[in-house]
Amino acid sequence: MLEKVLDMVKNYAEGAVASHPEIPEEKKQETVEATTEAVTDGLKQNFNLSNLSSLTSLFEGGNQVSTGSSNPILSSMQTLLVNALVQRVGLSQGVASSLAANVVPSLMNAFMDKMKEPEGTGLSLNGVMEAFSGGKEKDKDHPDLLGTLGNLFG
Repeated sequence: MLEKVLDMVKNYAEGAVASHPEIPEEKKQETVEATTEAVTDGLKQNFNLSNLSSLTSLFEGGNQVSTGSSNPILSSMQTLLVNALVQRVGLSQGVASSLAANVVPSLMNAFMDKMKEPEGTGLSLNGVMEAFSGGKEKDKDHPDLLGTLGNLFG
């Protein structure tokens, strides 16, 4: 599961960086690497049971995530990405913000689409959360929470 998610993140990063006209050619590979790492870190930090209400609102009703969405998960991931691109790669705040505003919502929409696929072919929210928590993401007090959240895609 983790490998599927990481491949998806890298593919979206590569596509967004390749098509972004303001990223200098000599910084594109480093930008892809920084983007992949920052988005993965954002997923690790945000896809957990302590963030359940934000996850629920993000995925509620299967709506597509739009650029400029005010969900705390999107904001957190975009901030992480912008900081990484500015500090590590040396991109301007404007270019980094533009890339983050494109990559994060697009990736979350792709996750939602994958979670709607028939079981066994796509991603499951439960699987993603367990992958990013090292399999520790269990809630003994509320064992049906992940199932309930997963039902938003059914």
